[in-house]
Amino acid sequence: MELTEQQIQENWNNFKYELGRKGSSSMFKLIKHLEEQHFDRMPASSSGKYHGGYPGGLVVHCLTMLKLHRQLKTRLGAGYGDIELCILLHDVGKLKGYKKHCENSIEIVSQFIMLGFDQENAIRYHMGMYGAKKRSADDIADYSLTEGYTALEHKFTKYLYLLDDLSSNYFEE
Repeated sequence: MELTEQQIQENWNNFKYELGRKGSSSMFKLIKHLEEQHFDRMPASSSGKYHGGYPGGLVVHCLTMLKLHRQLKTRLGAGYGDIELCILLHDVGKLKGYKKHCENSIEIVSQFIMLGFDQENAIRYHMGMYGAKKRSADDIADYSLTEGYTALEHKFTKYLYLLDDLSSNYFEE
């Protein structure tokens, strides 16, 4: 799938609008930082083999997760508070590369806004078991398999993981 320039811009404007709804000056600084780093142009996967492997795919991925969350929230009446912030920012660490992006996401976001314990853990472990796998000898996983399994027992973390997985595997082109 490829996006037109107009689609990339529309998606980016929607993404900024959703983050801007949080309204703090720190959030607007974060948005500016993401813009300067060309977050709007990033693919969701580096190889193009997986979901959103095209320019603008990362923003599409986050917006798809947000839409799915809002549909589920309506049906479930789920009170997940600041999960929308996690949905929009869980992959910003990919600005520093795709390896260890979970920790990098927390590092980047924390420069601008304070994350709560649940938010940090949800972002840190949003890859579930996938974040614990080593793909090559030089790849250092974000966390151990045991940590990943334990983190998924927490409903806030599990919810972000499930949204990420559903969005990536079933709702994106």
